[in-house]
Amino acid sequence: MWLAIRFILAQQVPPLALSRYAIPAPIFGPGRKNQLIFILSRLGIKHRMLIQAHWRKSMAQDLIRRATRALRRQGAFLSGVMLTQSEEKRAAEAAQFWSESENNETIKDKSHWRGFGRYADDDVWLKIGHTRLHELESLLALAGRGPAQSMIEWGPGGGSNAVALAPTMQKFYGVDISQANLDECGRQLRSVGFTNYDPVLVDPANIDLVKDACLAGIEPVDFFLSVAVFQHFPSKAFGLEILSLANRLMKPDGVALIQIRYDDGSIRMRAKNSNYRENAMFFTSYKIDEFWIAAEERGFRPLALKLMPEVCYAYYFLAKAGSQAT
Repeated sequence: MWLAIRFILAQQVPPLALSRYAIPAPIFGPGRKNQLIFILSRLGIKHRMLIQAHWRKSMAQDLIRRATRALRRQGAFLSGVMLTQSEEKRAAEAAQFWSESENNETIKDKSHWRGFGRYADDDVWLKIGHTRLHELESLLALAGRGPAQSMIEWGPGGGSNAVALAPTMQKFYGVDISQANLDECGRQLRSVGFTNYDPVLVDPANIDLVKDACLAGIEPVDFFLSVAVFQHFPSKAFGLEILSLANRLMKPDGVALIQIRYDDGSIRMRAKNSNYRENAMFFTSYKIDEFWIAAEERGFRPLALKLMPEVCYAYYFLAKAGSQAT
């Protein structure tokens, strides 16, 4: 109300009118309620109506601001926390989103394609694979086993990990929901002379078909890798299904490196339930201990954990349960 009067007096009431009504000043000091009554009683009907109209508008805007803040505090906003879509709908949106890497330069960047967006700088792109190579060396040392000869990368994208890791392997499988990503990964592998690459295209809308395609087309491997992928899955449940499948696709002494986005309690990092396109970068997350326990329950032996708090990344260094360091 006081802001409304201040606005009206500053913008709408002519100086002569103020002097004619002999309005005291300051009007916002002690005893302002009595001053308000005095002001309203001395102003003409036109100015009283202006004050009332502006006051109603200000009150409405204030209510909207308060309601919006309250909804955000509770996490009940339309970007995926309050509303829930079916698993099939979310999976279809995810498949459509990542398939656009064929023509959309923004999606190419998000899929780690060489020469696009952040990866116009070739050194930045190559550094991704070099980092994975060092992590694999650490993982093998933790597991107490020799070099890996075969691997699966779940979500190879534009091949940034593949070009560094595949040349150290005899066999490389790439599993992705985007044919364009699989093709680009193959192109990058050929550029470094690696040809023993089997791409596997899967449809996230049907987890049973995903399992069938992988179990039928992939021989058990020494190493399972998935980095910057679990956070883009259409649901937490889907991610846990892939975690179980990963264990089935590994040899008895196999190892795995899986990175997730962890839930730090903030709205941004909370797992979402709808509007995949708007939330693709932060769609699925887990509590740190939640994923550790889930890995144990699905046949893994956690060896180590690396955290990157600035982006809420957690890297799980895993061995297949039953395998022991030698």
